[in-house]
Amino acid sequence: MLFRNSVVLALTATASNVSPIQKVITMMNGMVAKGKEAKHKEEVEFNKFKVWCGQTRDETANAVKDAADSIVQLNADIDKANADAENLKGEIKELEAATATARMN
Repeated sequence: MLFRNSVVLALTATASNVSPIQKVITMMNGMVAKGKEAKHKEEVEFNKFKVWCGQTRDETANAVKDAADSIVQLNADIDKANADAENLKGEIKELEAATATARMN
């Protein structure tokens, strides 16, 4: 209890030596320091976010380009497969005709 009373007396003694204007200035300086620290943290976080956005945009653009290239290639593959199927249909008809002719003879 004696320690607590001496702390209160010491705080009162030091507090009485400081004017109210000095207290306000000290509080405002503390607020400015906290504001600058918060601003710096926010700038750091924003820059991290900005980098992430740029990387994501680039990755997405590359993925879209790759997908577009794949679509072109797949359409070409489909067209070739359809052409091959038509050719094979013609060959099947020719072979069926040859088989039918061979069976008749």
